[in-house]
Amino acid sequence: MNIGLVLSGGGTRAAIFHLGVLKYLAEQGWLGEVSRISTVSGGSLVTALIFSRNNMKWTMTKTEWDDVFSKLETLLTTKSLLSKRSALNPLNWLYLHRRSALVARLLEQKWGVSGSLQDLPETPKWQINATTYQTGKNWHFSKEKMGDWVYGFLNGPKFPIAKACAASAAVPYALGALKLKIDNPDLFEESEYNNNEKFKPSERPKTLHLWDGGVYENLGTERFAKIGSSPEGCNFVLISDASAPLKPNPPKFFKNPLASPRLFDVTSEQTRSLRVRAFWKDKNNKALNMDGAHVPIGKTVKEIDEYNDKKRTDEEYQQFLSQEDVHKAAHHSTTLKKLSQEDFSRLVRHGYENAQAAISIS
Repeated sequence: MNIGLVLSGGGTRAAIFHLGVLKYLAEQGWLGEVSRISTVSGGSLVTALIFSRNNMKWTMTKTEWDDVFSKLETLLTTKSLLSKRSALNPLNWLYLHRRSALVARLLEQKWGVSGSLQDLPETPKWQINATTYQTGKNWHFSKEKMGDWVYGFLNGPKFPIAKACAASAAVPYALGALKLKIDNPDLFEESEYNNNEKFKPSERPKTLHLWDGGVYENLGTERFAKIGSSPEGCNFVLISDASAPLKPNPPKFFKNPLASPRLFDVTSEQTRSLRVRAFWKDKNNKALNMDGAHVPIGKTVKEIDEYNDKKRTDEEYQQFLSQEDVHKAAHHSTTLKKLSQEDFSRLVRHGYENAQAAISIS
């Protein structure tokens, strides 16, 4: 079994929900089956934390996993990445108008995310997703290459993992784009796509701005397969989807009906929904020979069971998180602040229980 792992965006809420999903995989002995990883925002953050706490390795024994999990639990419940204290630090004042660059700096200093893309293992192949402001396309980072199909690709990039993750999490209206300066655009190779939109080498700008990967698509499924095609490098696609359900009414401070955060949320919700529907359609297409599972945040185990035509007793359902706790977990803030132990445990348990309900690997 070769598992393609998709970890969505959603800030620290997503990072911790994904930890619960990964905890379930670790207990089942399936982490070693992961051959590819595609991440956005919070998914990128938690993956970077795991690699940084496990000597740039993915596979690990149960003892090693328990150690990594314990370290991340302590970190995420005691250290905020962005805080008022960070803003008041004179050493960070130069970053006040470049908050995404500050996130990269703090990922290294406070969360211990170090190393470059070249320090990553060959397997699993990890792709970190961002969005190129200039082209509007999905820019991705990996050990193999970085770029998008309009700008071109640079092979073997020696790019800091912390900066790649900061770009992946650079929400436009909260952090702003990460500025990427390219010394020699000629080193980027043209993509294999035949399209007249591609930049010619002489047209490539030397400065790019990278937004959150969620601007393009908050799941990161495109890195595995185009819709209607068989996945590359895996035969089981596991989507851990921690995108918060869109609230029926926008926050009261969005008085302008065209407020950009609300537009971003509506567009992201629609794109995510279409991607999930496409996933299920492809999964049920026997010609594609693809299996997989979608693990959603915000659904109770009973709701997942109903969708999958499963049923348990009422006594069994009472052992899982209540509808109220599921709602609290799903609508937890996406900020990069530390969580209380109660909130951390709730989100981990939610991811773990939903993974247990949704995943069926023979």
